[in-house]
Amino acid sequence: MIDIHCHILPGLDDGPDSEEESLDMARLAVEDGITDIVCTPHHLPGIYPTRPETIISAVQSLQKSLHAAEIPLSINPGMEIHVSAAVLEDLRSGKLLGLSSWKNAVLLEFPHQFVPPNMDTLFWSFLSAGIRPVLAHGERYPGLLSDHAALEGWVHMGIVTQVTASSLLGRFGSEVEDFAWQLIESRLDLEITPNPPREKP
Repeated sequence: MIDIHCHILPGLDDGPDSEEESLDMARLAVEDGITDIVCTPHHLPGIYPTRPETIISAVQSLQKSLHAAEIPLSINPGMEIHVSAAVLEDLRSGKLLGLSSWKNAVLLEFPHQFVPPNMDTLFWSFLSAGIRPVLAHGERYPGLLSDHAALEGWVHMGIVTQVTASSLLGRFGSEVEDFAWQLIESRLDLEITPNPPREKP
């Protein structure tokens, strides 16, 4: 199993504070049957100004530690990009990281307070360029909880959504739990992420 959305890199945004904690997370992931992880620190200029070279270096360092600890897990660089910073040319030029070395998928995050306008246009610009938007934890946005139609329309357009396993277990409340299960039962989900990020302060 591949986890495409994980905050496992130590010392980056809301990832673990230490490498030992990262290794503990990796061991749990392997126990859950995960073989590969895309490491996705947040990217939002002014709040999370994470740079690709910082992420790539952190991935290389942690991968060496995983090998030394004999933890059979492969990790790869990526980003969870705030939609306000999602610029197609920045992804093409390497200023932003997608979910694969082919740059054919990108993990995007909405503001938690509202669903931004004109998302159809943004999503279509990526799709037209051969890059599939993946909406991070779509079940947790209040604007989508109150209006499922927008998300259904985007999925039919060609985007995919990612569901956090803790949502299915009720960690974020019963309403989010119900919506997460609806996404799965209606096949509007892409991936269940077993290692959710810690709550932002």
